[in-house]
Amino acid sequence: MSLCIVANNPYMKYLVIASDGRITKYGEVAGDDFKKLTLINEHVSIFTSGIVTCAEELRTVVTSKSKDKNIDEIAMIAQEESIRINNDFHFKYPNYFEGNNRTDMATIIGFFDIHRNESGYIKLCRSDGYTPHKIIDSSVQTSGYSQDLAMSYFLDHFNGSEPCEPMYDAFKYVSESDNSVGGVMKMHVISNQGTSIYQAVI
Repeated sequence: MSLCIVANNPYMKYLVIASDGRITKYGEVAGDDFKKLTLINEHVSIFTSGIVTCAEELRTVVTSKSKDKNIDEIAMIAQEESIRINNDFHFKYPNYFEGNNRTDMATIIGFFDIHRNESGYIKLCRSDGYTPHKIIDSSVQTSGYSQDLAMSYFLDHFNGSEPCEPMYDAFKYVSESDNSVGGVMKMHVISNQGTSIYQAVI
């Protein structure tokens, strides 16, 4: 798992989605520049985290199948592939999730739909069968390590006209108290103009 923050501004018609790059193994840092946030096309990005092999397979397959698809089609591809990967993992490791509330994959897809002229994001999680939930309202979502702390800090320092700096600051703030969050933060700002990509060390 990792930390992801997504903020949708339907009034100014853009979305910002960001993730840290740290992965840990048995509580130790195993890498600081892991690619958890991936551009599918110029108006869609996917964040997937959880069990590394599952998340990587999902990100790779969805990206390869979704280049020329609209956001609704991409959401359905993500759901179908999530279910397949989840079932394969459970077949290989039937007792992996016993006695805990871990998940193999949590996915957020940020987008700007040029046909509907709207920004938003889609959430998929194992707890409800990877059913796509589309959010196009003004919204902030955090997922992963220290998500409540990240949400609180970001909302306290939110600036609707300039969300990138407080989002970076939220990652920095969380990383100071949670060693599971850190490394290279990647941020995608998605609008009708396409996607601007930024990164910084936190």
